Amino acid sequence: MSIDINVKMDVRDLEEVTREAVRGMADDIQRLSREDITSGGFGRWAKGTRTSVQSQAGNNYTVLLKVRPGFLKAYEYGAVAIGRPMLWIPSPENSFKKTRAKRLVRDTQVKMFRPPGKNVLISSKTGKVMFIGIPSVKIVPRLHLVDIAELEASRFVERLKDRR
Repeated sequence: MSIDINVKMDVRDLEEVTREAVRGMADDIQRLSREDITSGGFGRWAKGTRTSVQSQAGNNYTVLLKVRPGFLKAYEYGAVAIGRPMLWIPSPENSFKKTRAKRLVRDTQVKMFRPPGKNVLISSKTGKVMFIGIPSVKIVPRLHLVDIAELEASRFVERLKDRR
């Protein structure tokens, strides 16, 4: 006794399923990446992260993750910020915490001086330390965007099974 089973599958039927699964994966990568950026303390820049799907010849797809602003990549891989000659960080008692030292002097006419051999800028008017100078700072990785993309890519076959 023999049983013949002929399975004919039209590739065009799978194109739509594959396209939907790729788009779903891209949407999940974008959503999870934005959540990771927000949990890393960069919530105001989370919407700058976008995914796009590019169709290649031969029904291959490429999912691109675009991270904006670009400095967030330093928090993905880690980096070292080096001052020229110093990074001037606002001191805790500085009321101009979000203003750069150079801009503060230029725009508000606040006079500051640097004592010889010290890495601080002191206000001439109040005598308070306005900025502390450090030569460099190490940026520790806080984001996991590559891990998220790899995890979602590993789940792609499951996503295809769910779409059938």
